[in-house]
Amino acid sequence: MRMRTSLTIGVDSTLDELLSARLYVNELIALRENPPELKKTGPRPRSLKRLRLSKHLQNTLVASGLHSVDDVIKESVRTLMHIPGLGKRSVVELQHTLAEHGLALSEIDPDE
Repeated sequence: MRMRTSLTIGVDSTLDELLSARLYVNELIALRENPPELKKTGPRPRSLKRLRLSKHLQNTLVASGLHSVDDVIKESVRTLMHIPGLGKRSVVELQHTLAEHGLALSEIDPDE
């Protein structure tokens, strides 16, 4: 029987994190290169509730001062990633949900 040392576990954990980060970057690149088709389905939803986001994502957006869809689409991915409680999964969920409604996040950072 072979025992794993803490060094091996540490390396495995780091490799898992690097792979996860690489997958996220690849997903963002794919979305940028091949954005989903925008649907023209009438007026855009104004309320975040109408987007049917996960409760965690919706609550985090509202707590950070983003109360409407218009508020959210003015923000960039970079800005959203700095909001406490929002991680890469939440931002990807938000991007997919907005795309389903023919919307997207801003590509311009307000700090630039």
